[in-house]
Amino acid sequence: MNKLLIFLLLIVSTSSFAQELNCEIFVNADRIEGTNKQRFKTLQTALTEFMNSTIWTEYSYEVEERIEVSINLILMQELSSDQFTASLQIQSRRPVYGSDYYSPTYNFKDTKFQFKYVEHQPMDFNEQNFTNNLISTMAYYAYLMLGVDDDTFAKKSGSMYFEKARNVVEFAQNKGYSGWDPTSNRTNRYWIIENLMADRYTPARDAFYQYHRLGLDVMSKDPAKGKNEIIKALKTLESVAKSNPNVNIVQNFMDAKIDELVDIFSAGAEVNLSEVKGILTTLSPTNQSKWDNIK
Repeated sequence: MNKLLIFLLLIVSTSSFAQELNCEIFVNADRIEGTNKQRFKTLQTALTEFMNSTIWTEYSYEVEERIEVSINLILMQELSSDQFTASLQIQSRRPVYGSDYYSPTYNFKDTKFQFKYVEHQPMDFNEQNFTNNLISTMAYYAYLMLGVDDDTFAKKSGSMYFEKARNVVEFAQNKGYSGWDPTSNRTNRYWIIENLMADRYTPARDAFYQYHRLGLDVMSKDPAKGKNEIIKALKTLESVAKSNPNVNIVQNFMDAKIDELVDIFSAGAEVNLSEVKGILTTLSPTNQSKWDNIK
């Protein structure tokens, strides 16, 4: 794998292998009335085991290679004894070469999530079928996080996982659940994966690679070079954003990077801060107060 080659010198030799994800899942059921809260603890444990023990790829991942993912499942309403509406906050991060820093790579809130859950129900995923909306949604985000992570190590290397996520969308599309439909809002699961796979947005994915591999990963040795590569990546994203206002492929990237970008450009090697702030304002105008803190 590209990632294995890149981090070969950092990996401690070991004969044991781990699955692809190191996923922490938190289930918040504070809004759900009733005394049987144990079922939600069972759900949290079952989902954590499902995400971390399912074999998502054909590769063997070392412990140090596992993708760090955090998912907050917030239950909003109990429609029946086994039907719920909820929101999901999905975040992932990857290590930065030559440091102990982990860079956030994805941050997205999915507010259109409805699922059925019976305590102790089996959680098995079949790539060629729709089991239920809970399993399909979790599998979708597993593939999405794998693809996003791989894109930061080699150009468009996440495509195989985005294609798998697209297959999940196709199997779920006609099952009556929100989030999979191309005719609804353009920030849902369908449009996220469509934009990632669209040729017109390839420059954005190339920018993800440039930002991480050519930018962040060289900053420990050459901060000035790393910052300038990051600026080049941001300029590419700015061009994409100007041609396609509010496209989610750019918005989701910026949502993950806000605090990191402030830290990067607030210290170390000098760059043209006026230029940088202008680019960042174009990319995320609602965070102008954050960009003003860059000095």
